[in-house]
Amino acid sequence: MSKVKEPEARKYYLKSVIDMGWTRQELQIQIDSQSYQHHCLEKKDHNFEKALAKQADKTLKSVYSLEMLGLSKPVLEKELRKRMVSKIKDVLQEFGRGFTFIGNEYRVVAPNG
Repeated sequence: MSKVKEPEARKYYLKSVIDMGWTRQELQIQIDSQSYQHHCLEKKDHNFEKALAKQADKTLKSVYSLEMLGLSKPVLEKELRKRMVSKIKDVLQEFGRGFTFIGNEYRVVAPNG
């Protein structure tokens, strides 16, 4: 927490530790990836206020750091999916509250209409 100088940012990280049960390592990852800035300060580019409840904006960040997947450039969906499944816990911690992992992909077939 010594890296976090802003009082509001400190409150955000402390509350997140309590609410989400972050470990010291998880907290360090969130601080290093500037979670507070991306989650609370930056404008988010989406249409959720029209499509979802107003709370949706509070669960998303403006930018997601996927460095824990070893991605530094755009990749095909298949490769992203493979890496995400192998590191799903880290990805969900980066996304923050409101996301969960139930299992691997399941094929859904919709009837032709």
